[in-house]
Amino acid sequence: MLTFAGVKFKNPLVVASSPLTAKPELLKMAEEAGAAGVSTKLTFIKQPFYGELRMYNDPRVGSIVCHDRRLDLEEGARLVEEAKESTSLVIFSNITYEGEDLGGWARLAKAMEEAGADLI
Repeated sequence: MLTFAGVKFKNPLVVASSPLTAKPELLKMAEEAGAAGVSTKLTFIKQPFYGELRMYNDPRVGSIVCHDRRLDLEEGARLVEEAKESTSLVIFSNITYEGEDLGGWARLAKAMEEAGADLI
């Protein structure tokens, strides 16, 4: 047992933010594999995108598919809620805000706190 930032962990294994921490079923698998905590996939408040996302393909190199893999506010909050209901993991909510309005950061943090995140 160890304590970090006042939160108790059963061991030091925490899964970093990645595609592995974007879905409740994957968080359950992380816990079954021995993880004590996870940092959720990045959550943000989506802003308008004034462009066209395209796919690039070069048979010698591979393909590049441009799309946003981050979670929006509702998806992030739902992930935290479901993780807290179905696992005993310590949940780090990984957030960012695009813009100068500090209220956006506060809105994200408050939503994750209300969803049950242990750390932000």
